[in-house]
Amino acid sequence: MKAIRLDQWALSILNETIRADAGFQVNQRSAWQEFAREPMFFNGVDITAGMQHQRNLVVQELTFGFELLPARPGFFERLLRTFGLRRAGAGQYYRLARPGEVPPPGISVKIIVSRDAENRYRSDLKIEPGGTLKPEEIHVAGITG
Repeated sequence: MKAIRLDQWALSILNETIRADAGFQVNQRSAWQEFAREPMFFNGVDITAGMQHQRNLVVQELTFGFELLPARPGFFERLLRTFGLRRAGAGQYYRLARPGEVPPPGISVKIIVSRDAENRYRSDLKIEPGGTLKPEEIHVAGITG
């Protein structure tokens, strides 16, 4: 069972969000520059005036929410651990809830990626029920990456 710690997964989501937002800004700016390259007049008014300065088109906040359910390692994984061929990480293992699956008591996770006042990215990880486990103790199985 390939698993990743929840705090590492949150960091990878933050990195992917930064990368996607940077790509979006470059493409958006290029599109506006292409659009506003030559003036377009409608009833004598240049409708492209000032369109190259679209600085507010950046991501301010994204929220990723999902449910985690307890996961049990597969047969071969348990066999490898029994014979000492593979070590299990400290903590508890969970998996993502499938769409439409009625979740038994599990963990609800929200990862909020936002920009602060200095325009720097930050991420907050919220786990419900609170105080149960630390993010570094939660391993999410079945995430490829």
